[in-house]
Amino acid sequence: MTAPHYMLPAASLLKVQELREALRQQFDSRFSMWMVCDGVLESVEPLPESHAQIQHDLLDELFSREPLLSGVHIETVDGIDWVVQAVANEADEVIWLVGQSKQDRHQLLRRMAESTSTSFANSQALIEAKTCLAEYADQVTNDFEELAWLRLLAEHIEVCDLRSSLESVCAHVLPPLRQLVNAEFVALLSYPQDPSGQLIESNLECSYSLGELKLDLEFWAKQVGAVDVRSGNPFVRNSSPFANRETPLGSGETGIRNYILVPICRAGHTFGWLMVANRAVMGSNAQDLRVNATCLSGWEFGTFEAGVVNAAAIMLGTHAWNLKLYHEREMLLLGVVRSLINAVDAKDAYTCGHSDRVAAIGQQIARQMDLDTADCERIYMAGLLHDLGKIGVPDEVLSKPGRLTDEEYESIQQHPQIGYSILQHVKQLEYVLPGVLHHHESFDGSGYPQGLTGDSIPLFGRVLAVADAFDAMTSTRSYRKAMPVEKAHKILREGAGQQWDPDVVKAFFQASPAIEAICDQPDPLDQANELSSRLMSNPLESIDAISAAVSALERLNA
Repeated sequence: MTAPHYMLPAASLLKVQELREALRQQFDSRFSMWMVCDGVLESVEPLPESHAQIQHDLLDELFSREPLLSGVHIETVDGIDWVVQAVANEADEVIWLVGQSKQDRHQLLRRMAESTSTSFANSQALIEAKTCLAEYADQVTNDFEELAWLRLLAEHIEVCDLRSSLESVCAHVLPPLRQLVNAEFVALLSYPQDPSGQLIESNLECSYSLGELKLDLEFWAKQVGAVDVRSGNPFVRNSSPFANRETPLGSGETGIRNYILVPICRAGHTFGWLMVANRAVMGSNAQDLRVNATCLSGWEFGTFEAGVVNAAAIMLGTHAWNLKLYHEREMLLLGVVRSLINAVDAKDAYTCGHSDRVAAIGQQIARQMDLDTADCERIYMAGLLHDLGKIGVPDEVLSKPGRLTDEEYESIQQHPQIGYSILQHVKQLEYVLPGVLHHHESFDGSGYPQGLTGDSIPLFGRVLAVADAFDAMTSTRSYRKAMPVEKAHKILREGAGQQWDPDVVKAFFQASPAIEAICDQPDPLDQANELSSRLMSNPLESIDAISAAVSALERLNA
């Protein structure tokens, strides 16, 4: 009537043994184990014959009334209370633990009441633990999403072009921010700039927005005015916890329930404001947004959201400051370049405006050749500086009205190398060096200073060679009058493939309308000379004519 121990797996046996020990302590009695083997009910361990028979008969009696597949069963036999506990193992086999209860029923009732009280306390603690676990899980989710967003922010900072506008940065950064803080609306509020680059803080405008919300700039101007920028803290405003989505904070039809407003600042400069409005919850129009379970109210913005928005504002403020410094550096660089060009023009009045026209023509050729925007800008800058080396050429050579001697021509040929030597130490302008040094190279190798041929001539040099030649042929010089445009065109066509790159010449003619517009602009020197002659012949001419002459001379020296 007994079965060997090895019929139960070790894990199942351990589980049953632990339960049996708990029952022994509860009822102060030894419990035996029973199971069905091959259709026969047998004890799992040896028992005294008398006990085994009694328990076997007891189980048979209970089986005759119900399956006994689970739960606790109490049966009284000859005045003795027997306890039967059914347990299922991993193989879905049922094991029965059978033992006597040696305690009277009053003790059992008292223990049952105590057990019920303990069970209730444990269930309450379990509920609290589950709630706490849900909050921890939500916090971990928030932390993970914040980390993912900050990683995205860091990656964007790493690859972001310093020249990118604040609006383009917002277009990359703010959509995931809106998802993270569950906002229905996010916007960049900024101030326009005057021609000098100064911010006009009296006019607030929306530079970028995402979401559907009627934006009342007058309302937001008041909110911005109420925020202490010096504190550096985000301003959070939530409506009443009992407010619904039809209860706006603002007047009229603003539709604002709550919002976070953070200044975009850096080094004492305020570049604008980052605003997120209307926390979204399930059932709102923002179907794709989730609810933060740790928020006191599903409609409210909390410290988590404020911190994330503040981090975005800091990043935008840093970019805006760097953009400001970049533009200031560019303006300084352009100022230096303009001063250098003026120095060249001052040496030879006949070439006044030549560098500007070569730069503009070269840029049009580059665009026609489908060069990217950056290269078109670089060719323009190289065109402005291509003749800088003429500073080192004697004035009498530059302004000589007659034919140059071989020695004088050799002196003129030094200006590309001189310009290169002047600019090679300016790191910010190193991209113009190929154009400055090689704009007099010929496609067939007959040019100077290095006699390069074909594609070995840098592209900037090949482009500026065509632009420089055309403007030189169609401009008046000290030693000759301007050549007709048609004749200059003929020379360019005949020289394509010999003196000039045929692809560049082709692009030149494709850009002819734009180039003609550049050349049609009046020459500042001619305009000044013409008006000066008129004034000399008629001293009483109108003040308007005098003003026009002054304006032309200012352009000459600008």
